[in-house]
Amino acid sequence: MDISVIAATLFSPIFMVVAAIVIGVLMRKWSLPLLAGVFLLVSSLPVAADRFYAAAQGDQLRSQPDAVAAADAVIVLGGSVHYVRGVHGPTPEWEAAARQ
Repeated sequence: MDISVIAATLFSPIFMVVAAIVIGVLMRKWSLPLLAGVFLLVSSLPVAADRFYAAAQGDQLRSQPDAVAAADAVIVLGGSVHYVRGVHGPTPEWEAAARQ
């Protein structure tokens, strides 16, 4: 199966509607925490498909420093992050302190 077919399937609105129907059926039978886990899994599929497709094509969605900055922004929720240049490239201050 071609990778573009997999990505197109995961991105399709029909797939999301079917996933919503499955979640609706699960709501009647299973508990709320399990339902929340299924919802998070289904809602993350388009992002996972995008990254999988980009990796298969040999492209990177973002450069490594941009990806690190995005992850740090999520961790500190918009606070300032100080980087220390180390052996492995720019490293957040708290990680550099933990490595010493």
